[in-house]
Amino acid sequence: MPYSVDINWMLDDLVARIPQIEKAVVLTRDGLATGASGVLVQEDAERLAALAAGFLGLARGAATYLISYGVRQVIVEMAGSYLFITAAGENGCVAVVASSLTRRRCSSSASVRTFPRLGVWRSAAERPELRGT
Repeated sequence: MPYSVDINWMLDDLVARIPQIEKAVVLTRDGLATGASGVLVQEDAERLAALAAGFLGLARGAATYLISYGVRQVIVEMAGSYLFITAAGENGCVAVVASSLTRRRCSSSASVRTFPRLGVWRSAAERPELRGT
């Protein structure tokens, strides 16, 4: 998948370093995939990005309603896997799918350590049509 900033290799490295992590995608706040691990074809990366943006949007809405500040991470636990969505600055986040055998802390902390290398929040600029929404 071609993106303006080539971060795919970092996502591939994350997937390779932690065997329980199956796939990863970097996305903008509004759900635009800006990078993906090699196991994802473009359509799947876009779908995962849209799902992650939806969950993150719901979490942000809940934080606003509950008078809290900033969503750092959303974890969706399913019967066979986890979906970790971690904010990376104001305009970006990373979604990681991991097997149910993973230790949540291991997957989420490895993801967080990867974000500074990605520079996601610097490359995922807010799209002009979304300002003020």
